[in-house]
Amino acid sequence: MSSQKRMDHIGITVRDLETTLRFYTEIVGLELKDRVTPTNGVIGRESAFRIGADV
Repeated sequence: MSSQKRMDHIGITVRDLETTLRFYTEIVGLELKDRVTPTNGVIGRESAFRIGADV
């Protein structure tokens, strides 16, 4: 069994998604990987950032 651990994903709720996306891409330097707007009646939007190497 490997002693390595990895994080799959985390979720945070933000008031202003566009401002948050700019912060993480322009200030922190993360790459925006995906954006999703649910079409099944769920209220909200999701975005994903590439943080580390794909394993």
